[in-house]
Parts: sequence; C-alpha cells; structure tokens
Amino acid sequence: MPTSSPASPTHDVFEVLTRSRARLHRRAALGDGLGAALWSNREDTTQYRPTHHTLSLYLRGGQGTFRLDAPQERGSPGKLCLMPAGHAVDWVVGRERQHFLHLYFAQEQLAPLALRLFDREPRDLALPEVNFVEGPEVAQILTRLASLYWSV
Repeated sequence: MPTSSPASPTHDVFEVLTRSRARLHRRAALGDGLGAALWSNREDTTQYRPTHHTLSLYLRGGQGTFRLDAPQERGSPGKLCLMPAGHAVDWVVGRERQHFLHLYFAQEQLAPLALRLFDREPRDLALPEVNFVEGPEVAQILTRLASLYWSV
C-alpha cells in the first residue's frame, strides 16, 4: 500500500494525476509538510476529492482546460487555481499539452500563519476555492520555484 507524503498524498491530487494521462516531470518534499510537483497533461479528465490543499500555476498551455461545472472559464499561462481540502472538483484537460506546477500543503500548515499573521484562530479561517485567477506576485514566486533544480 502506498504511503502518504506531502508530494504524494494518498487518494489526493497527486495520486489521481499519477493514475491519469498526466506526466510527472519532477516532485519534491520541500519540508514543513510542503510538497511540489511539475506536471504536463493533455486530453484527459480528472476528479479530485482532496484532503489537502493544492495551489496550481499554469506554466504553459491550459487554454483548453476547464472545470466541468464552469466550462466558460479557461486556464492559460500564469493563471492560478487553489483547490482547498474538502472541495471536490472535476476537470477536463484540452488537446493542447499544458505544463503546470502544483504546491501541496496540509491544513495544519495554515494554523501557525493564521495565528501569526492574522491573530485569528485557525478554525475560524477557510481557504476559498479559486480558479483561473491572475496573481502576478504569487505566479512569479511559483515560476521561480519551478525553474529551480529540485527532485526527490
């Protein structure tokens, strides 16, 4: 039976992608419960039922990718998605090959930030589901992460 790690949570986004048409290029455990993976994919469908959070950045392609419940919204390079734990989502991946970075993290990772940055109880905060948004500062940081050499 597979074991769970931040870069490959069992029954979560990483696991689903490893059983799909997606190609894993690199993955790494980044410490403190964080994991990252670089993927490419095309002509696929995926269903996520995550128990962890996933922040996704489209590096190349994505214009043919959409959520089944919102086909009018599409990905593109530089767009971000946040899939919070507990939010089920079904994706359709278009014909064009897309490349994307995933950053995986557990709810427990947010607790110290909630206390330190917002002086709020972690249980009072929830991450919103976000799809295909511009976030130039976050995209720049994630693009830099994707360009570094890392692998486990």
